[in-house]
Amino acid sequence: MKIKKYSLVFLVLVLAGLLSGCTGGTLANSWPGMASDGNVTYLADASFIYAVNADGSMTWRYPESADRNKTFYAAPTVSKGQVFAGGYNNVFYALDQQTGKENWAFTEAKDRFIGKPLAVESADLVLAPNADHTLYALTSAGKLQWKLTTGDPVWAQPVNSGDRIFVASMDGFIYGLNAADGSQLWSTDLGAAVVYSLAISEDGKHLYAGTMGKEMVALNSDTGTVAWRYTAPGNIWGRAILKDDVLYFGDQSGAITALSAESGAKRWEYPAGSPVIASGAFLGEEGIMFPAEKGEVVAVDYQGTKLWSQPINGTLYSNPVQIGDRVVVAVTQGTDSLLLVAYNQNGTQAWTFVQPK
Repeated sequence: MKIKKYSLVFLVLVLAGLLSGCTGGTLANSWPGMASDGNVTYLADASFIYAVNADGSMTWRYPESADRNKTFYAAPTVSKGQVFAGGYNNVFYALDQQTGKENWAFTEAKDRFIGKPLAVESADLVLAPNADHTLYALTSAGKLQWKLTTGDPVWAQPVNSGDRIFVASMDGFIYGLNAADGSQLWSTDLGAAVVYSLAISEDGKHLYAGTMGKEMVALNSDTGTVAWRYTAPGNIWGRAILKDDVLYFGDQSGAITALSAESGAKRWEYPAGSPVIASGAFLGEEGIMFPAEKGEVVAVDYQGTKLWSQPINGTLYSNPVQIGDRVVVAVTQGTDSLLLVAYNQNGTQAWTFVQPK
């Protein structure tokens, strides 16, 4: 319980510094969120959601001109021709994927949308986590189907396996739900807040949660029982990524760690040089890359040996996305209005995207 209380105090301080509300016409401050359909990057950054092509050119932005009542930072989700995005104005939007035109808006939430939504196409559901302690389950047409109320804000993107939904809350619990009606199958208290970092194995049998109590925890998805715990050097914000039964994640101490997904045994640890808040991205068969907070993209191979690194004039908090064989990184407070940088797998810069005038 002490761990959980400490984590929430820490997050309140983060909210006060980075996620400050709109006052006197000043926009809220946070880090941008991204999504990709494999060909286009969708970037939520302050006043706009941008659709950016694989060559770095812009297709559209929403809204067409800045609206002080609309601010976006939560990573969008793309599904069946729509881009789903939550705003800091407590409104959840569905946009036409090709044009950026608003299709509908859900206005029943009581607080900001900070976490990335999940589209479950087989159930025609879009699951939207909200800071009002609620996970909203909407149809693709914007109708509320059910909702889950937790003890604290929900920032983590849910994950699913078949007809089951799994969601992490900052109350320290992981919840297993029935997708059809939101009924609770089980809940497990991890003892510390889970911010963004819930992942699921390829076979759907295990969940992996990084916590603000400096732990990576593996759970059985059928029962919610804990399979193993690993103590990390720092708090874990970003979601672990999984390949060939190995988990890769960064933490606030600056460590990039590889663990056995089956046992939690450490394979290796690499010092990134500054806090790693974001998740990593795979570079094909070569290795993985992570954005480090103080403006450096770091790539290592699957044995933990450095491949390359590239500096960026800005801070890096956002999860990267992949466009073909390239990785796109979002920049917070980038110089010269820099918003995105795309890299080839060998670390060479492919293009940049700056804030349009």
